[in-house]
Amino acid sequence: MVENLSSQLPTLDKYIGRIKRQQTEDKDCLKWDIEKGLPHLPVPNLDATLTKYLRCLEPIQLGDEFDRTKILVDQFRSPNANIGQRLQDMLIEHATKSENYVVDWWLEDMYLANPLPLPINSNPAFVLPQQNFQDTEDYLKFIAKLISGILDYKVLIDARALPIDRATSREKGQPLCMEQYYRLFSCYRMPDINIDRLIQIRNSKVIYHQGEHVIVAYRNQFFVLNVVINFTRLDEDDIYILLRRIVEIADHDPWAADEVGIYTSLSRRAWANVRAELVKDALNRDSLDLIERCIFIVCLDQSETNDLDENDDFVNFNNAVKRDFVSLGEQILHGGKTMFNASNRWYDKTMQFIIGTDDALNRDSLDLIERCIFIVCLDQSEANDLDENDDFVNFNNAVKRDFVSLGEQILHGGKTMFNASNRWYDKTMQFIIGTDGLFGLNYEHSPAEAIAVIQLIEHLFKYMEEKSQERFHRSKSLCELPVPHRLKWNLNNFLRHNISLSKERLKNAIDDFDLYILQFTGYGKDFPKQHNMSPDAFIQMCLQFTYFKMYNKLVSTYESASTRRFHFGRVDNIRANTPEALEWARAMVDESGNISAAEKLRLFRQAMQAQTDLMVQNILGNGMDCHMLALKQIARDNNLPMPDLFLDPGYALSNHFNLSTSQVTTNINDSFICYGAVVPDGYGCSYNVRSDSILFCISSFHSCSTTNSQEFAESLTDTLYEIRDLCTLVQRQQQTIALRRPSYAAKLAAQKFISSTSIESNEHNVT
Repeated sequence: MVENLSSQLPTLDKYIGRIKRQQTEDKDCLKWDIEKGLPHLPVPNLDATLTKYLRCLEPIQLGDEFDRTKILVDQFRSPNANIGQRLQDMLIEHATKSENYVVDWWLEDMYLANPLPLPINSNPAFVLPQQNFQDTEDYLKFIAKLISGILDYKVLIDARALPIDRATSREKGQPLCMEQYYRLFSCYRMPDINIDRLIQIRNSKVIYHQGEHVIVAYRNQFFVLNVVINFTRLDEDDIYILLRRIVEIADHDPWAADEVGIYTSLSRRAWANVRAELVKDALNRDSLDLIERCIFIVCLDQSETNDLDENDDFVNFNNAVKRDFVSLGEQILHGGKTMFNASNRWYDKTMQFIIGTDDALNRDSLDLIERCIFIVCLDQSEANDLDENDDFVNFNNAVKRDFVSLGEQILHGGKTMFNASNRWYDKTMQFIIGTDGLFGLNYEHSPAEAIAVIQLIEHLFKYMEEKSQERFHRSKSLCELPVPHRLKWNLNNFLRHNISLSKERLKNAIDDFDLYILQFTGYGKDFPKQHNMSPDAFIQMCLQFTYFKMYNKLVSTYESASTRRFHFGRVDNIRANTPEALEWARAMVDESGNISAAEKLRLFRQAMQAQTDLMVQNILGNGMDCHMLALKQIARDNNLPMPDLFLDPGYALSNHFNLSTSQVTTNINDSFICYGAVVPDGYGCSYNVRSDSILFCISSFHSCSTTNSQEFAESLTDTLYEIRDLCTLVQRQQQTIALRRPSYAAKLAAQKFISSTSIESNEHNVT
């Protein structure tokens, strides 16, 4: 049954009206005039930026090297040399002619110029609650509902009807830039020889326009699933029928897979060379174009968790295993360690949802992939040995997987490599659903930050919950459903060799990846709040102290701060490695006995305040990192001699982030985001702070002899308890001192009397 546009518009109009009323009634929103548009990101004061630069280096750079850096900073800011001020003036002039003076340079530096492969190094894995599928029908109905829910959200995006996000802290109520949301389904990261390109496919003014399609990846094959036929959107009943046909086609001919999805796991320059060869063929070009223009990708992963029987048609759902967070994250991030789903991806696509259970030919297939809306990956399970004669995993034998295995399969396809080619990492949104219940999202990071993805997921869960209360039924379709089109490819010897090479390189990367997931249950954000502390600053200082205990030093630290208060704003960097953090860390390990607990807590609060001050400066447009990058890039773009300041080892050190951190807040149970460390000798650490617990995803690389994710997690656990004990001890000491004061004791007794009276009164009212 199709959904006609005319039946959707009244609902859409009603939704928009409700949003407008809510924002009109909000007194914080009334202060801001949306019609004037968002302000442009300001160019910060040069002296202020250089002072911050020295402050970030002071705790991490050795004495003689720091002295040299200070000399170079003085030369750069000197009016006589006129180096820094000249670049500053050019930058201010540039800012008057651009919508955001730094965003293009930032995008290039952060993502597009990075030659590393997307799995692990760039694309985060968003692991969602593991599902419990009963059979094939249940599995495919879930995916149909998922696709329908995403398309429901896309209606709001196409109509630009999303409610405007508002600032909740500084400048409360100020509208935030929404452009990241509108790139979720219209972007594609294309590899190129020198630097990647972020291609944006302009949305049609028609909400349901002909040619909109999703790419479904299953058994390392890619299928075009048209979701709009005759300008009407298919409903989930029709989508289910088409998904069933895709599974039947691929199961009938499982060895038809060319595994081209594995190409997108290559380094960006290697993939660019392969792509250049691939598009020489007309059919490849057409297939690639369909992938790049799709809305998103859905990867139907085959299960790696169970033994397979050659008579099994599908996974045995009823015995699904609860997988650990790490395995879930890894499968979403890179396809999983088994490599079973490694080629069942297309990593260049922005949105790639992953759900586990002749010369003209190549251009056609490439065209279809690149033009899809998104990609669906149907992953096979990773947990146990597989038989080449098995059609699918038996659902009833699936197990509850640990977080690590789930994370790995979402991140890179899984350690078995079973689903390694069942991806296309260039697409922004790639949803992954495994037959064993694995559910998550691998997303290409360059178009948008995590907040836009989280809002989509929360809308999706609400939609699916509402739909689950409706009875799933089949009605006669208003139009004839086309047979899903399997993309075909022409591969010469060079291209086939690179498939083998891609698998080998991804397997090496997967084996090197060290992911540990810490579920800390000692306390959550309520504890620092009880002590009038910022939960984020609290966690950041705990990370600083953990690193200091392990390595006796602080290092450059990255934590993103949103600049969405400004037009096309993305992020700047909060560097928690401040002089105040170093002073506090040294005090904590001091064994002289001369530093009291109260003094340690005072230094802790001082370090947290320094981090908070940096956060505020960043979100209000006065950050250091983007400004320094822009000064460097404007010299390059104008063919000026590169200032010594940017050639100094100190500048390289400041951008070598041994700690890459991010707070990713979501209220969805059993969900998290994980990613790889950004330098070979570093750690990646995302965290979700809840009321009574904190979940950390810690990553590093086995090839580095000095890093170990589990040891970092264990040290971090000790830190969290140590800081709790410090806060509790000082609080008790202060209460003991206060109780000795008669006035305080009388006040406390009065409070207890009032409290008990209030309780009695409440009990009386209840009675």
